[in-house]
Amino acid sequence: MSTAKIDSLLISPQKTILETMAIIEDAPPRSGISGIAIVVDNDRHLLGVVTDGDIRSAILHNLTLDTRVEKIMSRTPFAVVQHPSAQKMYEALLDMLKGSTRMLDRGAGKIVVVDDERRVVDVVSFFSLMQQSDIKSRKIAVLGLGFVGLTLAVVLADSGFNVLGVEAQADVVEMLRKGTPHFYETGLSNQLRAHIGNRLKVENVLSDKDCDIHIVSVGTPVNSNHAPVMTYVEEACRSIGRVLKSGDTVMMRSTVPVGTTRNVCLPILEKESGLLGGKDFSLVFAPERTIAGKALKELRALPQVIGALDPQGAEVAAAVYRELSPTIVILDSLEEAEMVKLVNNTFRDTIFSFANEIALVCEKYNLDAATVINAANEGYPRDPVPLPSPGVGGVCLKKDPYLLQASAQAKGFAPHILGRSRLVNEYMPSHIFQKYVRFCEANGRLVAGSKVFIAGFAFKGWPETSDMRDSATLELAKLLQQSGAEVFGYDPVVAPDALNTIPGVRACSVEDGFSGASCIFIMNNHPSYEDWNLLNLLASMEKPGLFVDGWSMYRTEDIVGAEGISYSSVSKDQWKQV
Repeated sequence: MSTAKIDSLLISPQKTILETMAIIEDAPPRSGISGIAIVVDNDRHLLGVVTDGDIRSAILHNLTLDTRVEKIMSRTPFAVVQHPSAQKMYEALLDMLKGSTRMLDRGAGKIVVVDDERRVVDVVSFFSLMQQSDIKSRKIAVLGLGFVGLTLAVVLADSGFNVLGVEAQADVVEMLRKGTPHFYETGLSNQLRAHIGNRLKVENVLSDKDCDIHIVSVGTPVNSNHAPVMTYVEEACRSIGRVLKSGDTVMMRSTVPVGTTRNVCLPILEKESGLLGGKDFSLVFAPERTIAGKALKELRALPQVIGALDPQGAEVAAAVYRELSPTIVILDSLEEAEMVKLVNNTFRDTIFSFANEIALVCEKYNLDAATVINAANEGYPRDPVPLPSPGVGGVCLKKDPYLLQASAQAKGFAPHILGRSRLVNEYMPSHIFQKYVRFCEANGRLVAGSKVFIAGFAFKGWPETSDMRDSATLELAKLLQQSGAEVFGYDPVVAPDALNTIPGVRACSVEDGFSGASCIFIMNNHPSYEDWNLLNLLASMEKPGLFVDGWSMYRTEDIVGAEGISYSSVSKDQWKQV
């Protein structure tokens, strides 16, 4: 549970009954913490609890509403010491109850969780703790084994769950059954090999009615008009609905426009299953928020956000994700949780667009935007500005702002910032391309027939990933190919065979790429580039040549010091005249 919601329950022993009644009344309705206030000292040490029942009893005994709650609180509430394992906490509670004559539902059925010094850290219901204690007996199906689904599936298996992964692509299923992931992610190969065929099994279709929890992690692309495409989500919900049984839980993990879980997924699940959501089965939205390259690590570190149709669904989701992450944030609705994911990614895309537009302004003054931004950030603690880039790619940052825009438009609101910030980022590959066009014009050369070498096809270089989806490099390669350039490519993580599938691109080594090239484009920020023998590589280029440092990874003087080589960052050009 979030710290803010716990803090809202904490009261001093000097609070009056009337003040305590207001605090209990204001407890979030779907948070599972209604009916109780927790009495603590100034350091959050547990002193007691006050429940609705305590207040009713006090009123029946003619105590006035201005009576201090220390007079009516229970000084011996059920409390367990926090432990990463819900099973251990449940066992400790059962030991506490052995031989006790106290009522199990004392404290409105709530259990206070404290640290080793008896400071309050959480509140859980007895039902929740019991459910968490045997949550690993539930079998989980993960639909969609892409970057989101596969990383989640292996971490769930590594945490002790039995997982069925469902993936429509037969070739991907074949690879995974052999213990080979179809994309690069740090640590993924080892964990997949450790669990495939044991706790993790992979199938083409969902036909197993033994699964109790169903997690949807399929793609949610946008079409050429930037409108959301819900086809994969709808089909996943239909397949789940056909096997859904009473007591099951469905968790949406795919990023969707606000309202999709309630207005699209729920009706499909109910129609296919004949069951009623919120009564016969639970429905949850728990967004994925990991970064490619650190997904396995972040699944165990980032707070897990949960919005649910019903309280029991929130309890089940919390029980599952508590086995992965130390922090669970339960929101009051499906829509709040859907909005969280869109806010995270759209904010990142927006601040990157600000940095890129600063670069476009700096170019007009022939200023280096990276130098300007680093100076602006130096020793200045408020709102650090990111560095500009040759384009913001990746399926999430390129798509999610449009999902948020669609969510706003669905309610009749035309956003002022969201669409424009995306336009800036989408313009950057063309901006980088035009630098080479102008260089060729200035030196009496043609783009057509020239050799160009691009380093970096994954949408980012660090943290490492092989994900080329919506990479800005693909747009640059298309522009070069359409202009008749011979395009050679290299990426430290993406396999050469994958590069060769890109129209007009030939994979090669770094040395072969530089040799005879008229232009070098650095399109992602993989740290291995800094280990290149750059002077020797530059010497092998055709002269005059242009080095486009899209991520400002190199010192300008190192490049322009090479004979016949000019330099461009995203903003500043330092060209030598022939």
